[in-house]
Amino acid sequence: MVETVDRIFANGRTAGLVLDSGASQTAAVPVYDGYCVSHAVVRSPIGGDLIAEQCGIMCDEQKIEVVPSYKIASRVRFLLKYRIRCVTD
Repeated sequence: MVETVDRIFANGRTAGLVLDSGASQTAAVPVYDGYCVSHAVVRSPIGGDLIAEQCGIMCDEQKIEVVPSYKIASRVRFLLKYRIRCVTD
């Protein structure tokens, strides 16, 4: 819980609600006067992995093709090299 209080202090505050979402879970941690209110912490088993999986399922159902950005960048580089080669030939 120390990291949670550090996050509040990093934003110049001593009180607030920190929402920590990781790969496997999400937690809402209240902080008041620089202390974690541990009895009020709420955790959920929903994390980034589950959200990404559900987005993939929804895209498949809607027949939406998702292309990773690294594939787009490599395709652009390939096309630029091809055009440069054609112009110089």
